Amino acid sequence: MKKGITSSNTYWIFISLFFIVIFNAFFQYCIHQKALNLFWSQVDKENHLGSSINVIFYVVQSFTVLTSIVGILIGALVVAFFGFLFGIKKKKKDYLLVYSLTSLFLSFKLVIAGIVNLFHANASKIYIVGKQSFLTQIADPFLWLSTVLFFLLGVNILSSNRKKVFYLTLIYLLIKFVNIGLSYFLNYIV
Repeated sequence: MKKGITSSNTYWIFISLFFIVIFNAFFQYCIHQKALNLFWSQVDKENHLGSSINVIFYVVQSFTVLTSIVGILIGALVVAFFGFLFGIKKKKKDYLLVYSLTSLFLSFKLVIAGIVNLFHANASKIYIVGKQSFLTQIADPFLWLSTVLFFLLGVNILSSNRKKVFYLTLIYLLIKFVNIGLSYFLNYIV
C-alpha cells in the first residue's frame, strides 16, 4: 500500500506550479505600472523609447516568474539528493511534490503583496516581499509554517521515519535561509 498522495502526484505538481506561476504573474502585474512610473520619474523621457522600455520591463518580469520555477526545481533536486543520502528511497517526483506544495504555500505572500500594491494609492512606492531586513525575512510566519508543512508532507509522502524527515526539513530550511541571504545580498548591492 502506497503512502501519501499517490496516483495523481504529477497532477498535484503541475497544479501547484501553475498556481505559483499565476501568483507570481499577478504580483508582477500589480507592480508593473508602479515600476514604470518610478522609471519614468527618474529619466529624461526624450532620450528613451517608450515601447522598448515596456518590452524590457515585461522581459524582466517574465524572467522573475521563470526563475521562481527554476528555483523550485533546483530546491527539490537538492532535497532529493539529501533524501537519498539519508536513505529515503523515493522518486524525485515525490520530492518535487513536497517542495512545490510548500512553495505554493509560500507564494501566497505574493498575492498579499500584490493586493497591497494594487490598492495602495502611493504610486511611487512598491511593496516587495524580499525588501525587508534579513531578520524580518527569517522571522516570516509563512516561512515557518511552510517548514512545518514540509515536515508534515514529508512524513506523509516521503518517509514515516520522523527523524530522517526532520533532518530533511532542516535541509529545506537551510535552502530557504540561503535563498533569503542571497536575495538580501543582491537587493543590498543593487
